[in-house]
Amino acid sequence: MDRRKELIRNSFIFTLGNLGSKLIAFIMLPLYTYTLSTSEFGTVDLLITTVNLFLPIVSLSIGDAIFRFSMDHSENASRVLSNGVAILSVLSLGTVLL
Repeated sequence: MDRRKELIRNSFIFTLGNLGSKLIAFIMLPLYTYTLSTSEFGTVDLLITTVNLFLPIVSLSIGDAIFRFSMDHSENASRVLSNGVAILSVLSLGTVLL
């Protein structure tokens, strides 16, 4: 029963993180449509969709890995976070250089 509670708790945390970003995008939509013309909004939408498509590939889903392994009690959470931030920093630097 304890594993089920942990699974439900972890699923809830992932759901909150995922819904948070979707809620921000939903709130920003009226601002985009008010400010941008139809063709500009189409360009922005295409750009955002392309970035969201390639972001997990480029970032290696390190953010999800940090969430997953920091909740594991057998792992050192601060070490997981510092390793994740180091990997993301190297990937970000490589992306900027490209």
